[in-house]
Amino acid sequence: MFAPLLQAAGVPGLLFRILAVLVVAGVVVLVGRVVLQIAWRLVTVAAVAIGLVLAAMLLLPAVVGF
Repeated sequence: MFAPLLQAAGVPGLLFRILAVLVVAGVVVLVGRVVLQIAWRLVTVAAVAIGLVLAAMLLLPAVVGF
Protein backbone atom coordinates (compact mmCIF):
# COMPACT_ATOMS: atom_id res chain seq x y z
CA MET A 1 0.00 0.00 0.00
CA PHE A 2 2.72 2.46 0.98
CA ALA A 3 5.45 0.97 -1.20
CA PRO A 4 4.63 2.97 -4.35
CA LEU A 5 4.32 6.15 -2.29
CA LEU A 6 7.69 5.59 -0.63
CA GLN A 7 9.37 4.71 -3.91
CA ALA A 8 7.89 7.81 -5.53
CA ALA A 9 9.29 9.87 -2.66
CA GLY A 10 12.77 8.57 -3.45
CA VAL A 11 13.19 6.08 -0.61
CA PRO A 12 15.70 3.45 -1.74
CA GLY A 13 14.45 -0.10 -2.17
CA LEU A 14 16.97 -1.46 0.35
CA LEU A 15 15.71 0.88 3.06
CA PHE A 16 12.14 -0.19 2.35
CA ARG A 17 13.12 -3.86 2.60
CA ILE A 18 14.90 -3.26 5.91
CA LEU A 19 11.82 -1.50 7.25
CA ALA A 20 9.60 -4.36 6.08
CA VAL A 21 11.86 -6.93 7.76
CA LEU A 22 11.83 -4.96 11.02
CA VAL A 23 8.04 -4.68 10.97
CA VAL A 24 7.69 -8.42 10.33
CA ALA A 25 10.18 -9.19 13.12
CA GLY A 26 8.20 -6.96 15.48
CA VAL A 27 4.97 -8.74 14.65
CA VAL A 28 6.65 -12.13 15.18
CA VAL A 29 7.96 -11.01 18.58
CA LEU A 30 4.56 -9.71 19.68
CA VAL A 31 2.76 -12.88 18.57
CA GLY A 32 5.47 -14.98 20.22
CA ARG A 33 5.02 -13.15 23.51
CA VAL A 34 1.28 -13.82 23.49
CA VAL A 35 1.79 -17.50 22.63
CA LEU A 36 4.43 -17.93 25.34
CA GLN A 37 2.20 -16.22 27.90
CA ILE A 38 -0.60 -18.68 27.13
CA ALA A 39 1.83 -21.61 27.17
CA TRP A 40 3.23 -20.52 30.55
CA ARG A 41 -0.29 -20.42 32.01
CA LEU A 42 -1.01 -23.91 30.65
CA VAL A 43 2.22 -25.25 32.18
CA THR A 44 1.36 -23.66 35.53
CA VAL A 45 -2.16 -25.12 35.53
CA ALA A 46 -0.81 -28.55 34.58
CA ALA A 47 1.81 -28.44 37.36
CA VAL A 48 -0.81 -27.51 39.96
CA ALA A 49 -3.20 -30.21 38.74
CA ILE A 50 -0.52 -32.90 38.82
CA GLY A 51 0.58 -31.73 42.26
CA LEU A 52 -2.98 -32.03 43.56
CA VAL A 53 -3.37 -35.51 42.07
CA LEU A 54 -0.05 -36.59 43.60
CA ALA A 55 -1.03 -35.18 46.99
CA ALA A 56 -4.38 -36.97 46.81
CA MET A 57 -2.69 -40.25 45.91
CA LEU A 58 -0.30 -39.91 48.85
CA LEU A 59 -2.76 -38.66 51.48
CA LEU A 60 -6.07 -40.35 50.67
CA PRO A 61 -4.92 -43.94 51.28
CA ALA A 62 -3.77 -42.89 54.77
CA VAL A 63 -7.12 -41.23 55.48
CA VAL A 64 -9.24 -44.08 54.10
CA GLY A 65 -7.09 -46.72 55.77
CA PHE A 66 -5.81 -48.74 52.81
